[in-house]
Amino acid sequence: LAGCAGNGIWFTTYGPLDGKGYPPFYSNGIAINPNEFVFDVSGLIRPESENVVTIEHQADVKNALNYEISASEYRIPANRLTLADAPAGELPVIEPAHRAARDCYRAMLGADGGLSVTVNGDTRKIASEFSTLKPDWARFGAAGDGIATVREDAAELQSKDFRVCRTIERYDDHITVKDAVTNLTDAELPLIYRHFAGVAPEAKVFVSGYPKITPDTRNATPARPTALTLEPRSGLGLVAEDDLTRIQGYQYCIGDKLGLANERLLLTPGKTVELEFSVYPLEKPEQYVFINRIRDNWKVNFTIDGSWCALYLMRGKTTDILRQQLTNSGAKYAEISIPYDYKSGVGIAQHGNRFTQIDLSYLGETARRIREAMPSVKVLTYYHCFISNGDGDLERYRDQALITPNGEVADYGGGRYPIFVPIPGSEFAQMQEKVIDLRFAQGVDAIYWDELEYSKSPFSYSDRYWDGYTAEIDGRTHKTIRKITSVPILTEAWRLDLIARLLQRGNGLLVANGAPFTRRMREFHFPRFIETGSITNLVLSQLYTPISLGDHLTVKTELDTYKDMLKALNYGSVYYYYTDIVPANPTLTGFMFPITPVALGKGYIIGRERILPNTSGLFGWGDDSDFTAHVFDRAGRETAKIAVPRIVRDGKTYAEVRIPEGYGVALVRSPRQLHHQP
Repeated sequence: LAGCAGNGIWFTTYGPLDGKGYPPFYSNGIAINPNEFVFDVSGLIRPESENVVTIEHQADVKNALNYEISASEYRIPANRLTLADAPAGELPVIEPAHRAARDCYRAMLGADGGLSVTVNGDTRKIASEFSTLKPDWARFGAAGDGIATVREDAAELQSKDFRVCRTIERYDDHITVKDAVTNLTDAELPLIYRHFAGVAPEAKVFVSGYPKITPDTRNATPARPTALTLEPRSGLGLVAEDDLTRIQGYQYCIGDKLGLANERLLLTPGKTVELEFSVYPLEKPEQYVFINRIRDNWKVNFTIDGSWCALYLMRGKTTDILRQQLTNSGAKYAEISIPYDYKSGVGIAQHGNRFTQIDLSYLGETARRIREAMPSVKVLTYYHCFISNGDGDLERYRDQALITPNGEVADYGGGRYPIFVPIPGSEFAQMQEKVIDLRFAQGVDAIYWDELEYSKSPFSYSDRYWDGYTAEIDGRTHKTIRKITSVPILTEAWRLDLIARLLQRGNGLLVANGAPFTRRMREFHFPRFIETGSITNLVLSQLYTPISLGDHLTVKTELDTYKDMLKALNYGSVYYYYTDIVPANPTLTGFMFPITPVALGKGYIIGRERILPNTSGLFGWGDDSDFTAHVFDRAGRETAKIAVPRIVRDGKTYAEVRIPEGYGVALVRSPRQLHHQP
C-alpha cells in the first residue's frame, strides 16, 4: 500500500485519520503494517553536525499529509544473512518426468452423481451444488432440491428451475467433468454453483497457486483457476476449464472444503451453457507435477523467442550507451514508452484518442535511434485498449465507460485516465483500432499490449450495456440483485480479432501484460508476462508463458536486477527487463532465450533448448544430450571458477550443477542433439 516512483518519491494511499489506519496485510506469511515506514539513513548521519530529515508533500491534491514520527533511533544493521555454500554429497536428479502412468487412478460416478476418485489408496469425493430459487440447493454427491439419475459415465440433475446433464471423460492424468445447464423457466435465472472436495487437516493446500496461510482462503484468479490439496500419499487438484467459471468465479478453501465456485451466472430463458472442470489425481503429491500436467494438456509449451528491454529514459542516452544496454541485457525486442505530456508540470501519459491529438514523431525518432544502436532488435511500442484521455473523451464515449459500483466512471488514477470498454462495433473500439494504425505509421515493428484482459476492474456496473451472462446474486435468497458486465467476456471477440491482426502486422510478434483468461485467448501463442511488484504474482505466469517482468519498484542497481532474475527462477520463470539500468556486463538473460518450456520447478525451468537453474542438482533432458554451461556468480557475472561436469547414468547425460546460493546457471543444449529432438 505504499511504494516508490521511478523518480525516488515515495507515496502512500489515502487512509482514515482515526489513528488506526489500515489493518496489517500479509505477504509470504509476514504481517506488514502499511502505515509504518522505515527509512534507512545509515551512512548519512554525521555526528559532528545537526541531522535533519525533511518530508515534503509533493502530491497534486488538496489533502494534507498527516504523519507522526513516533520513533527515532539509529540501529546498526545486523549481519546480513549468510548465503549457503555449494552442497556436498548426492544431488537430486532433475529432468522432465511428470507424466502419469496409465491406470494410476480410478474414477466413477456414484448413485447420487458425485464423482469419487481413488489414487494410491486415498479416495476423495467431489460434490457439486447448484442454487435453486426456493432458495435451496440441487446437488450431485448429496441430498438436495433435485433428483439425480446416473447411467455409467453420465448423470442428470433435475430441479424445478433447471436441468444439469453431466458427463465425465477419463484421460491418463485427469478427469474432465462437463455439465450442460439449461434454464427451464421463462425468466432470467440466477445460478450459483460450487464443486468441492474435502481436505485433511494436515494437507498442504494451494488456492490459485498461493499457499493457504489463513483458515479461510478465497481468490478470484482467471489466469490461475486452480485449487490443490497435497497429502502424504497423494494429491488432488481442481481446475476451472470453461470461460464462465474462470472469469466470473473464484477458487477457495474454507474450513475443510476445497473448491471452485461461481456466484455471478445469470441464464436467459431457455439458455443452455456448458460448464466444465477437471480433476487431477496426483500419485506424486507435488505442486509442480500438477502445474506441468496442466501445461501439457493446455498445450502452452510453445517457444518464447527472445528477451526484451523496456526503454523509458532515452533523453541523454548516447548510441553507444543504448547499444550497451541492449547488448548486455540480451534484448531481442525493445519497447518504447507511451508519450508523456509535461506541460501541466506533472507527467501525464497519453492514451487512446489522445494519439490523434498529439505529435507522434517521438515514436519514429526513438525507433530510428534503437535501430541505429542495434539493427537486429525489433521495436515495439506501448498500447492500452481501455484507457483514453483525449480532449472530450468522457462525453464522446460515455456510453462505453467502465462504471464503478457507485455509478462513477472508473479512472486509472488521479482523475487523468478514464477507462472505457471496447464493445465490439462501438465508437470507442473503432477509435482504438485507428490509433493502432497511427503507431505503425511511425515505423515500429509490433505492439506491446498492456493489461490485455481488463484494467482497474474486471466488472462494470453500467446500465448501458450487458455481456448476457453476469449478475450480482444474493447468496441467501438466490435472487438477482442487479445485472453487471464482465469486461473480459463482453470484449473478448473484439480483442481476439485485434490480436489476430496485430500478429499479422507484426510478422508474428506481439507481447502483452497478463496471462490469458479464456480458452480462445490461450490458443494464441505469444509472450505474456506478469508484473512483479510482488514476486509471488508469478504463480499467475505458470499456466501460460512463465515470464517475469522485472520489479521496477525495488530494482535500482545492476545487482538488484540479477537477484530479481534468480527470484523469478524460484517460480520457474524467465526474465524481461523493466528498468533503465545499463548493465556493465552481459547478464544471464543473454542465455535465457529462445526457450520452449518442457518442465517448470522450484528454482529452475527446463526448456527444449536450455535449462536455467538457480539451485544445485543433476539436470538433464532425459536423454544423452550434451550441453555448454554458463555459470554466473553472486555479482551476476559469468565465471569460469565453477565447473559443471558431464555425468552419464544409464545412458542419460546430466549436468552436475553444484553452486553456492546466489549463483545462476544456463545449460545450453548441444545444437546437434536439439536438431534431432521432436
